[in-house]
Amino acid sequence: MLKIGIITPISNEYPFLGRDLKEGLELALHDYNDLTIIQIEAGKGAPKEVLPAFRQLLIKDEVNIIVAFIDILSLQFVSELIEQCQIPVIATGIGARLPLALSHDESYLFYNTFRMWESCWLSGNIACNTIGKKVGTISSFFDSGFPLTYAHSKGTESSGGTAVFFNITNKDIPEQEFAAAHQNIESIEADYYFISSFGKERSALLKWIAGTNIPQERIVASPAIQPIKKESVFTVSSWFKELDIPENKTFVNAIKQATKHDANEFSMLGYETGLWIAQACETRDDDFDSEKCMQKLRDAVFSGPRGTVRVSMNQATYSDHFQTINSPNDIVSRFKPVHYPLSTLEAETEINQVPNVIGWQNTYLCK
Repeated sequence: MLKIGIITPISNEYPFLGRDLKEGLELALHDYNDLTIIQIEAGKGAPKEVLPAFRQLLIKDEVNIIVAFIDILSLQFVSELIEQCQIPVIATGIGARLPLALSHDESYLFYNTFRMWESCWLSGNIACNTIGKKVGTISSFFDSGFPLTYAHSKGTESSGGTAVFFNITNKDIPEQEFAAAHQNIESIEADYYFISSFGKERSALLKWIAGTNIPQERIVASPAIQPIKKESVFTVSSWFKELDIPENKTFVNAIKQATKHDANEFSMLGYETGLWIAQACETRDDDFDSEKCMQKLRDAVFSGPRGTVRVSMNQATYSDHFQTINSPNDIVSRFKPVHYPLSTLEAETEINQVPNVIGWQNTYLCK
């Protein structure tokens, strides 16, 4: 018997986030005859909403594993409870911040995210070498915009570049205010501009940029989540639906057949997390052994929609390749990052620069 708890936020921007994540998880674990999944929607994913959800699943429902779509800032408030209950928790999400370092070596916390931080770091590294050394950043959602613009600037610095302008506010900016908010962006002497907005805000920002004198080829963006329409800006991403590898084609076709919905980032994360769990629990013992499961989660190597997946020293999954989309030479290519910036030191540095915000912990999703 395998009992899994799922914690997901309620998102106005992406109302089917929880459904898609669960469907992907169920698809990966479809051959389990005795599988129980208990799902809790934890408001906006803020600490005061996440903690009761963890308590219910860990203490009342006595689940074997928890899959939680929450930000690492909220995880800080539940990490002690997780360690006390000694139940493995896989934190998933878009990965705008790097995993937290805990005080002991063998934590019960694992991570499987969309790897936004790394994607933005790599886009800065590549754009600096292919477009220019000076980047102007345009962001308007402080809680999530800062980590990604910070990651991009660090990637730029790794190639000898410089971030010359930051425009970050603590609220969403309506479409009609873009011109006023960014009235001086064209005067900045930047070789290219980086944007990290999502959903309707992203569409409004790209529409505003189209009406300026900034050429499309000088726009670099963080990966889109379920883009409203096809974009032509340069992006680096850990996954996109059209990725031309057998494992992804199998997943895209299977999720469509099973759910009648197109594959997206949330169902992909659910599916990949399910494959990870399936490998760790492949013996299907009657009595769940948390310690054996944890060790298998650490040692896991499996193939999923993003290709071969491994687990790093800080118990976060990673793939061999990231993808460039609409790259400067107009091809979709795959490349292997040379210096992977996934260190606890970098994570601590980044976290210390983010204000202690209350709520809105799930970056970009819970507007």
